[in-house]
Amino acid sequence: MACRAAFPGRAGGVLAALLASPAALLCLATGETGLFTTALLLAGFAALPRAPLLAGLWFGLLTLKPQLGVMLPFFLLARREVKAILAACLTALVLNGASAVIYPARLWRLWWRTLPAYQDSYFHAAKALNLNILITPSANIVALGGSIGLAWAVQMLCALAMAGVVIWAARCAPYRLAVAVTLVAGFLAQPHAYAYDSIAVVAALALALEARPGTGWVAAGMATYLAPLLLLSPWHRAFIDAPLLAACLTGIITLAFAARNGADSNHEPDPLLPPLA
Repeated sequence: MACRAAFPGRAGGVLAALLASPAALLCLATGETGLFTTALLLAGFAALPRAPLLAGLWFGLLTLKPQLGVMLPFFLLARREVKAILAACLTALVLNGASAVIYPARLWRLWWRTLPAYQDSYFHAAKALNLNILITPSANIVALGGSIGLAWAVQMLCALAMAGVVIWAARCAPYRLAVAVTLVAGFLAQPHAYAYDSIAVVAALALALEARPGTGWVAAGMATYLAPLLLLSPWHRAFIDAPLLAACLTGIITLAFAARNGADSNHEPDPLLPPLA
């Protein structure tokens, strides 16, 4: 359903590419939520232009793994999507309230207390175990031997830069390229993500391909698509994903600049905006 809404007319091909991606295979093998969270993102972005309340519902459900939507507030605020923001906040509050009724409310306090230690264990796994399934800039720096302090400094700079990029794209780029920017930027902005979460990046690549990028970007996109296969090979330590994500994002931004310079307006009419299925 999410693919039909986001990719009308070619949902079958995109869905096949998503399900056949190495990221999806890792997700299925580990029993993780990457397919579900990608569906929520695609459904939300597809609904947003014409059904913002429904989009907010999908985005609110994404709070099951909130770091994957870290760039959504910047995107929605830049586009002044007040209805979607309110719906997302209400959905998140209802979910949190329900969890506090079903489970002991003190679990929320315990979660906040243990979160820093859990993030430290994420970095230590990258350093001590060379666990390259971690794909964020900070985790890649630690895996390459950098200090945790340096990793946090770089991650903060990346987060600030990605917020600026997403705000620009939301205001100025064609809608579907702005969505692609936001999907990729989210993985460069957050400190905590795994290869099996990155199915959303495959969706971003599919969106960018609609703008007919050059062969250089296509090569970078293919490398990004196939890179998680290294995790299933003897060369798993060579999987350092953040530079590939940065190269893809640079290419998408270039496409967005070109589309903006060739358009009469920044948002309307938007030739890349599909009808909702």
